[in-house]
Amino acid sequence: MERSPEIIALEWTGHGVDVTHRATRGFRDRCPIIERRLISFEDRDAGLQVGVAAIPTASTEMKSERKDELLTVQQGRATVQLADGGTISLEVGDTAFISAGTVHRWIYHEPFVKDFLCLVDGESGPPTALKVDPSLELVPGPPPGSDVLLTETPECKNRLLYHRLDGRLTLMLWSTTPYIRRPAKHVKHELMRFLSGSATLKDVHGAAISQGTPRSIFVPKGAEVAWENDEAVLKIACFVS
Repeated sequence: MERSPEIIALEWTGHGVDVTHRATRGFRDRCPIIERRLISFEDRDAGLQVGVAAIPTASTEMKSERKDELLTVQQGRATVQLADGGTISLEVGDTAFISAGTVHRWIYHEPFVKDFLCLVDGESGPPTALKVDPSLELVPGPPPGSDVLLTETPECKNRLLYHRLDGRLTLMLWSTTPYIRRPAKHVKHELMRFLSGSATLKDVHGAAISQGTPRSIFVPKGAEVAWENDEAVLKIACFVS
């Protein structure tokens, strides 16, 4: 029997590969910035990378990227400065999304660690930069199917934050009341970030493989997992096909 892909906890271990970027540390002096990047999962056919990165105090040049990036701050503070003069301030626990083609620069005020999901190529959509606001109002959404539920149907809600033109990436806030679900195969990649509450994810044998710690976990497409939460959960969910 083919083995189910494993769930990945996104936390910084201090290891990784050094990647050099052009940057401006001061207003006049230009020198490379060294990012230490740990790629935890890669789907080259999909143009998808998931991992954790550490970046020193520095500032990048104002430019656009050819990738969509979802990131959560694990350590440090930074400001995203946009071409139109807007800014996004980020601290530990904050999550932001920057789409391909968005002209911006990073200002890292102190050593900075982030977990990230990057998707390249395809039709992304209009330039978008946003900081996820957990207090946004959610609307009723579909619950898990009755064929996988082992408890009463939960009350699920969501709020769409971004959807690529090619349909390959969907970002949303999602909440649910307690429920238990039997193992089901994920038809898309999913990066989830627990904002409140937690859930236990189990393999097909009933063994716990994640209990919502750390708060950011990645579930690859094809992973067959069960879900159980005994408290209300609010999470960020990013699906990639």
